[in-house]
Amino acid sequence: MRNLSLWWIPPLVLLPAPAKAEGTVDVLQLAREAVVAVQKGLESGSARGTLRRYNSANKLTTDLSFRAVFDKPKYYVHVTYHRIEPDDGPLYAKAILVHDGSDLFLSRFSDRMHPLGAEGQVLLDQPGAVYNATGGFPCDIRLVLDGMVNLDHLDKYDVEFTKLPNGHYRGRYEIRGDEVYALFEIAPECGYNAVVFEVAGGVPPHHLTRFTTRWERGPHGWYVTASDSEERTHGKLGERREIRVEEFQANVPIPTDMFTLAALELPAGARILDHRPKEGSKAYRVPGGPATTEQERADRLIAQVEGMPEMYGAEDRAGRWGRRVWAVVFGVVGLAAIMVVLVDRRCASTGAR
Repeated sequence: MRNLSLWWIPPLVLLPAPAKAEGTVDVLQLAREAVVAVQKGLESGSARGTLRRYNSANKLTTDLSFRAVFDKPKYYVHVTYHRIEPDDGPLYAKAILVHDGSDLFLSRFSDRMHPLGAEGQVLLDQPGAVYNATGGFPCDIRLVLDGMVNLDHLDKYDVEFTKLPNGHYRGRYEIRGDEVYALFEIAPECGYNAVVFEVAGGVPPHHLTRFTTRWERGPHGWYVTASDSEERTHGKLGERREIRVEEFQANVPIPTDMFTLAALELPAGARILDHRPKEGSKAYRVPGGPATTEQERADRLIAQVEGMPEMYGAEDRAGRWGRRVWAVVFGVVGLAAIMVVLVDRRCASTGAR
């Protein structure tokens, strides 16, 4: 079962028209058909848009534009950060995400990174890791193609629907009783897609995450043009995010070079940190010149990275560990010496009295 992530924001979904119900409307079946249609029908695409993030004081904290492509199961996201006055500018100028279908890679660029202004990373393939590494981009577009309604949850939990005065249908299911539950609103005029989705805890809810979307119908079906989210704790507004999809093309050919290490745009000599190993991060250096034979034969990008020169070998790591130990020893000895001097002065002062 897929996890219901609160980092998740649905920027884009394309849906064909669902089956028409006769007599009593089977909203659950129509919602399921819409989700399944997306999962099976949308194989590739490209999008451009913007994301803005605000804090609890409604102050703009992140302002970025993005362009993304995907070709299941691979994807590429290019993020450009914009200056927010009167701050001195974003920490990074841009970031690039590349997923080759197996592993997730990130490159970030900033004049504050010395000496090359760029660095790469191998990340855990989790939405939270993407959010933290990019400074606010919630996740890639591909991860939310099945819309706001979680298909696994529709199959697992008992969903109760209530018809609203505006003609919409409100669904509710309990994940852990009143402790955690979900509410969503299905709009028939939007192809029976969800226009509101909420995850709440407690009655009345002490924590609430709410997503709203705006839909349009294009040549290939319904798609989202705007997605907003907000978090509230005990009724107080926390973080708020806005995504706007300005351009979208569905099921178009995507160049294969978008899912390569070269797409990260890292210069020769740049460092790539692998954050996956349990024993600690490893660091590799992007070599200059053409790729080695081993790298060219590697099917997965991670094998190409592991074929690069390792910046800190086992001996160097042991040497750095030894230097840290000696630094701690010298620090303790120095602190002890200072304490001896202070005690000696204190004793001398007491004797003088």
